[in-house]
Amino acid sequence: MLPVAAASPEGQQVIDDLHDAYLSLPPEMQDDIAVVTLPMSSRRKNALIVNALQRASTIVVQNSLREGFGLTVTEAMWKRIPVLTNFRACGPRHQVRDAVDGCLVSDPENPDALAEMMSAMLGEHRNRDLWGLSAQRRVHSEYLVFNQVNAWLRLLGRLL
Repeated sequence: MLPVAAASPEGQQVIDDLHDAYLSLPPEMQDDIAVVTLPMSSRRKNALIVNALQRASTIVVQNSLREGFGLTVTEAMWKRIPVLTNFRACGPRHQVRDAVDGCLVSDPENPDALAEMMSAMLGEHRNRDLWGLSAQRRVHSEYLVFNQVNAWLRLLGRLL
């Protein structure tokens, strides 16, 4: 088991719990599951792995209890991957519009609700494509640096 970043002290317990849950599954289910920890010692390797995982994903789940602007969310949205997040975490709930760019669950601490929404999203083939396209357009119109510079220039123009 790899050590988890010090920024997340409860992270190691989560990894340990996942490991135990994985080992309790029947072998045929274990074959379909991978528990991955990212190399925190190399930003480059970390970024390459996150990029590869996002690009291979059908949906990305970011179920933070507290989070500001979520770069993981925006990266997935830019790649046309719908995001499942929740109404509690401030940043992600403002980034992802429910049923437009992905979906939001009301209670991030309810694993049944999260699993139900994941299953629903995975079954919505046409909507997933639409959510992904909408997500990419949102990033393009709201979060790219060019739009931020343009907003600052408009503000400065109004102030002058």
